[in-house]
Amino acid sequence: MAGAAFATVLSQLLSAILVITSLLKTDLPCRIAWKKIHFHKPIVQKIFSLGLPVGAQSSLYPVSNMVIQSNINSFGTNAIAAWTVCGKLDFLIWLIVDSFGSAISTFVAQNCGARFYGRAKNGVLICVGMSLICVCSISAVLYFACGSLGRLFISDNEVIKLSIYLMRFLAPLYFLYIGGEVLSSAIRGTGETFRPMILTLLGTCACRVIWVLFAVPLQPTLKMVIWSYPVSWIVTSLSFIVFYQIHKSKGLRVP
Repeated sequence: MAGAAFATVLSQLLSAILVITSLLKTDLPCRIAWKKIHFHKPIVQKIFSLGLPVGAQSSLYPVSNMVIQSNINSFGTNAIAAWTVCGKLDFLIWLIVDSFGSAISTFVAQNCGARFYGRAKNGVLICVGMSLICVCSISAVLYFACGSLGRLFISDNEVIKLSIYLMRFLAPLYFLYIGGEVLSSAIRGTGETFRPMILTLLGTCACRVIWVLFAVPLQPTLKMVIWSYPVSWIVTSLSFIVFYQIHKSKGLRVP
């Protein structure tokens, strides 16, 4: 455990050094000039208005996940280990979708800033399509190869069987996550960050907690606990599909 922790900190430190070094040497406008660094009140206010809602959203995500994890823990060590294996495997899904989310947020911000609203809308559709293709492809691999991949992390047959059961339940449903991430990122690219935060917290965090507190006791099984994820993905994605259509009807203009 200590070795894994040290490796994590070391990798983050090296990444930070490499990024800062690159920013010091680049000729792009984002180049760091130490002597010119100081606070600009209007820019700081803008950063806080855009960044605080996103930061609050990210910080509250773990709360709902801890509630779910505590319920999973009650099913014993095999359930904990199997869920951990699933987390290692489906990390690719979150990485891919979050990357598309970051890309479309930047794309929409640039095009709305240049008043190319039609191009921004087309970009959102293309991004959703690309995300679907990537997620469905990875989901197929995870569905059929989850047993072999799981053995890279653990050799216990009972844990592997349980992880296969959970992964084959979740793999066909990962695409439901796309709407809540890509569309919310596109909306944030227009400068609107508060309402996407509220929709995400209600659709994802609150929905999962409510599911665990009220639905799971009706059928206290591991699968019922895991259902909290696809249910929250559906609720969040539908919310953002509706909100995006309303936002798009206004031309995706920056508020």
